[in-house]
Amino acid sequence: DIVFPIVNQNDELDQKNVRKFLQTSVNDEFVNILKIERIRWHPDKMIRTLKLDVNDDVYKQLSEKITKTFQIINQLWEEFNSD
Repeated sequence: DIVFPIVNQNDELDQKNVRKFLQTSVNDEFVNILKIERIRWHPDKMIRTLKLDVNDDVYKQLSEKITKTFQIINQLWEEFNSD
């Protein structure tokens, strides 16, 4: 059996249905990637993982960038997850 890129096997194999399938696949993959990155970039975890041995100014700058990265990823994840 060949599984065609359509959501339901009863759907017609046309541009509309293939696009629908691919967009769904991409969004699901994107959400999973966001979930993984959200965990990875959690400020507490990232800072602990990096084991930063730097002065206070550098630590503060890195901490702010890590937090901002997490916030962006978290916002995207929440937007896609709410659908």
